[in-house]
Amino acid sequence: MAKQKNGKEIHNGVAMSRRLLAWIEHKNLKQIEVSRLTGIVQPVISQLMRGKSIPGFDTLVKMHKHTDLDVWWWCLGDKYADLKSGRWSRPAGKRGG
Repeated sequence: MAKQKNGKEIHNGVAMSRRLLAWIEHKNLKQIEVSRLTGIVQPVISQLMRGKSIPGFDTLVKMHKHTDLDVWWWCLGDKYADLKSGRWSRPAGKRGG
């Protein structure tokens, strides 16, 4: 995870870790079981769950391919629900996707 002083990366990692933890608890899984399902090594699962890391592309693909975790929700949370419903809009003054 890139360290940024503005806390943006850290905040995203923490929010994503909470969503991942909620999904894992809902499924009644252990870290090692998620690792076996996905092929993602257990230490990475642990880092993701603690908000110490954010998933890279390969991790997102493995989670999508091998589980029913909605990776869009995992990454975006409530913003994804707003995006799907058409209520999401880019914050004022921001450019890009």
